[in-house]
Amino acid sequence: ARELPDSQPVETIISFGAVDNAPVSGNLDEGCIQLLNPNRYAVDISGWTLSDGADTQPVLFTFRGGTVIPADGALYVAVSRIGFDARRQWPTKGRTLFVVGDCTRSLPAIGTILELIDRKGMPVDRIILP
Repeated sequence: ARELPDSQPVETIISFGAVDNAPVSGNLDEGCIQLLNPNRYAVDISGWTLSDGADTQPVLFTFRGGTVIPADGALYVAVSRIGFDARRQWPTKGRTLFVVGDCTRSLPAIGTILELIDRKGMPVDRIILP
């Protein structure tokens, strides 16, 4: 049995949405990253990574097998799923949000470049953290 789906169209776009690397509560475990799928089809991001290029541990998160962002949908990567559940400002628990986690560490500081990298090691999108 094949574990990975057929390749997706070359023009597949996944982009960063909102990033909360400094939650109002001060609890860094409540941090999260929103990824957006503007395509008219679901996108499998199994094996993709979020990286900030840190010297010691550049990969913040690796998406598990079977992670698919629905067409015109969003996915949230939580620093900690328990921390995400404690959030009091949007996005919050109790909504129909697709949340995955946990990151290997807290989100990096302002000015850091965060990259979304596909399973072939190619950058898909990058953002400079606000």
